[in-house]
Amino acid sequence: MNRRKSKPPVAPPPPEEADPFNAKDAFRQGDGHEPVLGQYTRDLAEALTLIADLLDPKGGPKQGLRLKFVGQDDRPLAVKKKRASRASEEDWEGRLPQLREAIERRSAIAIGWYLRDGAEVLSLLGARLDPPAKHKGWQLAFVRKGRGRRSDPAKLREESAIAHDLMTRTWSTGKQEAAIAEVADKRKISRSKIFRAKAPRSTVSKKSTSTAKWSQKKR
Repeated sequence: MNRRKSKPPVAPPPPEEADPFNAKDAFRQGDGHEPVLGQYTRDLAEALTLIADLLDPKGGPKQGLRLKFVGQDDRPLAVKKKRASRASEEDWEGRLPQLREAIERRSAIAIGWYLRDGAEVLSLLGARLDPPAKHKGWQLAFVRKGRGRRSDPAKLREESAIAHDLMTRTWSTGKQEAAIAEVADKRKISRSKIFRAKAPRSTVSKKSTSTAKWSQKKR
């Protein structure tokens, strides 16, 4: 009697309106929660564009709302006294619609809240992309869709160097067989390893080889 295989846990769908708290929780939850983080970073990118347009309104109306440096004596009274509404701070969720509302209300303080929240998420994102040596939590890495083993970055760099070396020598000699022999002798590697290195990226194609031969004859 065949037993049914248990289904892997399904990650919750991303919220309709992403916020920094869900984004930071995605780093803790890990696998399956990438869409939540992706949606927040898209919102953050849009928010930065809005703020950039306020700082440098290229192509926009000359008489419009914008952000500008002001001296101590020119700051609004609310900024001088640092009267950030406690009620507004408690209701703050760090969502993109709230940023739009803050811009409409000309609340520079709330814009600052949004940027600080975004900076925290980006700091966590950077740490997951380039984690410290003793990091034991989730990290982010490039993977291909579907089955198969994950690529080793060191192996990819080595194969890329071999393929580049082969391409350079093929162009120089006009003969791929001679180039393969030279690369194998220089790097002390087998011919099969050279073929594995050049095959995935198609670094040396038939077209490049024929062009190299043509240029050799032209000389």
